[in-house]
Amino acid sequence: MRLLVALICFTSAAWSQTRPLLRITSPASGTVVAPGQTVVISVAADPSVSKVFVVASTPGDFFAQGPDAYGRFSLTIPAKTRIGQYKVTACGPSSRVHDLEESEPITLAVENPLPIVKLQTPDTFLHFDEPEGRNNIRVMATFSDGSVDDVSRSIHTTYESENGAIAQVDAQGLVTAVAPGHTHIIVAAGRLKIIVDIAVDAKKPPVTVKPEQKVRCFH
Repeated sequence: MRLLVALICFTSAAWSQTRPLLRITSPASGTVVAPGQTVVISVAADPSVSKVFVVASTPGDFFAQGPDAYGRFSLTIPAKTRIGQYKVTACGPSSRVHDLEESEPITLAVENPLPIVKLQTPDTFLHFDEPEGRNNIRVMATFSDGSVDDVSRSIHTTYESENGAIAQVDAQGLVTAVAPGHTHIIVAAGRLKIIVDIAVDAKKPPVTVKPEQKVRCFH
């Protein structure tokens, strides 16, 4: 019996030491929001945290308003926020750790809710002088209201290489040249697609510069 009690106490103490002092309970990470929208954020805080702040990492960090009587915060997405994913973190001073404590961040995906009617890119052709080069694809979308915005980092924009042995592309549109050759990157958003041509040259051999021969002068 004593062993069982000791085990329960040890487990409880270990859990209390490892559980986060701050945790954002809602909304879920990956929630899609629109520019200008106000998001309600709930935070679970340990009693040792005397005051809680919620910070959003848009192009310039800013604080959410609150908390209200129910411990909730109001975060208004600036109307001119670029489409993309942004981190939101709860933080506050804790007497337990004698330092500023931070929660695990959640991600909010800022998206234009209107349908895309036109998709285009200024990067219709990317040329790499040699493998291992990198370049980003910029994707612009025209929405149903006539507005135009950069959707390169939208969660609705996808990138796919036709030949990953020549060039690879990540979810953010960063292209990495792998080997000499020619291929395409297929960019899709909604029902629309565009093709980006990729050309990778072979790595040029290093240029060897011969030292100048010294000329002896005889008098």
